[in-house]
Amino acid sequence: MLFGPIGAMIGGRTKEKTSRTIHSYLIFTYTNNNEIKYIAFDCTGNRNVHNLIKEFNSNKPKIKTTINL
Repeated sequence: MLFGPIGAMIGGRTKEKTSRTIHSYLIFTYTNNNEIKYIAFDCTGNRNVHNLIKEFNSNKPKIKTTINL
C-alpha cells in the first residue's frame, strides 16, 4: 500500500460509472409544391451509411442555388 489505510479508503470507495451513447441521423431536405419537407433516418449503429452518403453525393444533380439569410 502506498498511503496506508487512508489511501486504501480513498482508492477503494465506489466509483460512479458513466456511459455515452452517440446517435447518428441521416436527414434529407427537399421541396414539394413549394414547401420545404424533411425525411430523417436513424442510422445509429449502421456502418453502411457512409457508403450511401458517398453514392448520393456522386449522383446528385449539380444545381447552383443561392440562400439568403
